[in-house]
Amino acid sequence: MKKVDRYTRAGYNGKAIQCPHCSHRSVVYHFSWCAKTCQGCKAMVDKQDFYVATETSQNEANELGDSTMSNVIELKPFRGGKEMSKKELGLNAQIFQDHICAGLEAGGLDPADYSMSLVADKTGDMGLLMAQVPLSEMCEEHPLKTSEAIVCWEDRIEWHFEEHAALMSVSDKQPASMCAVLFLGAMLTGNTIPAQKCQECADE
Repeated sequence: MKKVDRYTRAGYNGKAIQCPHCSHRSVVYHFSWCAKTCQGCKAMVDKQDFYVATETSQNEANELGDSTMSNVIELKPFRGGKEMSKKELGLNAQIFQDHICAGLEAGGLDPADYSMSLVADKTGDMGLLMAQVPLSEMCEEHPLKTSEAIVCWEDRIEWHFEEHAALMSVSDKQPASMCAVLFLGAMLTGNTIPAQKCQECADE
């Protein structure tokens, strides 16, 4: 067995991973996390230290079950956002995340390189925070604030670092899946969707 690396993909059936300490096995369905707690020995294990099976059958996936969201450590929010112990997204935000992760993996990119994390607003509603630029391309000249970071909430997408940016609506006419495709189109070609200034907010 080989260890997880930046090219490891979960695939349709998920991927069986094995703890390097106790050999306990579990199945994950994406790799947009940096560490997780082994359900066998309860040790916190970095993603790159897990061993991964070359193939995972549907029967094995059903047998081991999904452990992706169990004590997963996401990358830290850029600012402000509160990390949640109970990691749950609403339907629209989850659809957005699923489409983004699937599209990035299909394009040969690692979703974990886009600093995805779960945040909450003042009312406790959950949102998905992510950069549009890979962390591997950031440096002193191009810091996090230049990444056009966005947060997908249930009814809108906002630009995280822009105080007077217009919001992108998430609705029946413009569902989360369509919004995800718009961002993926830019990200897969090395571009971003920049924030648009809301003139009314800027004038206040």
